[in-house]
Amino acid sequence: MNRIACTVIIALCAVTALAQGQKCDSVPDGIFFRISRQDMARPSYILGTLHTIPGDFVHYIPGFDQAAAEVEQFVFECDLHEKMRQSASIIDTTALMFSDSILFCYENPDSLHNPYIEDMPPSIYGSIATLLKEKFDYPEFYRHSALENQKILQKKYQDNLTRMTANLGKSLKCINSPIDIYIADSVVRKHGASIAELDTSAVLINIDSTLIKFAEDEKNGKHDRKFYTTTYFPNTVVYLYILQEATRMYCEKYFRFDSRTITGTPMKDDDMEQKIFVERNRQWMQRLPRIIQDKSSMVVVGLAHLHDRPTTPGLLSSLIRLGYKIEAIAAPVASLNGTTSQ
Repeated sequence: MNRIACTVIIALCAVTALAQGQKCDSVPDGIFFRISRQDMARPSYILGTLHTIPGDFVHYIPGFDQAAAEVEQFVFECDLHEKMRQSASIIDTTALMFSDSILFCYENPDSLHNPYIEDMPPSIYGSIATLLKEKFDYPEFYRHSALENQKILQKKYQDNLTRMTANLGKSLKCINSPIDIYIADSVVRKHGASIAELDTSAVLINIDSTLIKFAEDEKNGKHDRKFYTTTYFPNTVVYLYILQEATRMYCEKYFRFDSRTITGTPMKDDDMEQKIFVERNRQWMQRLPRIIQDKSSMVVVGLAHLHDRPTTPGLLSSLIRLGYKIEAIAAPVASLNGTTSQ
């Protein structure tokens, strides 16, 4: 599984004084915002998303359903409409996460043999067995082949996420479809709006080439059984547990619309940061003002693109510098009881 950490290191050009009396240091907190300006006939909106949050949570976001019914177009990071046509259904990201894993590529799909047990040192076996038993209620992983373990762990993760969101008071069904995919597949289809994308081909090519190199480096020379049993399988289980716990934390904060505490920690990989955040934000801001001026739009982008980092203005402050008024519709609330389904 690709584990990519990214860090924001950019300073977008400052533009002149602000209209509407709003200052750049007063960017509101939240996850869903109204964008307006005196020369706009109708407002636009911008939603910050997280890939680990179940898609149908959007209906718990105050004002979202009403805005979705009013806007003329939805604007995504990339062409999700094409992805929907290709897949013909909502994408299950957990399944994709496992299918991308090279952990299971070396094993005969018809084999019931589990090489983990024979090759795994007792110390690693003990720690992994404890983690699987305590955190995934899966004490008998040794009875199954690698492919069966893949399916069972995937289901365990999904069940845990379902319980997790239920404990937070949200009855969600699209557990493994991220918000942007859910909106493109379900919300846009319902309202018949058009779809636009922010990314340019040049940016995507740069990102794709970096990700391809990352994947090749991961796979290169690591197909022996010892690597899988002593390193990759244990790391995969640990990563799945960390992802589960991170999702728990993100749900608690995201369901409260508390975005700054999610995005406030700088990430680490400068090269990936430059391509995924800095360059994309810069190019988006060359196109985004015209997009929202031409049509009333719902802009759906990753939450990390919205708010300022220590050295990097986000999309919200960049829009404010151009004279747009940014209002938080889903602003942070003190408790989860403050959010209600519409």
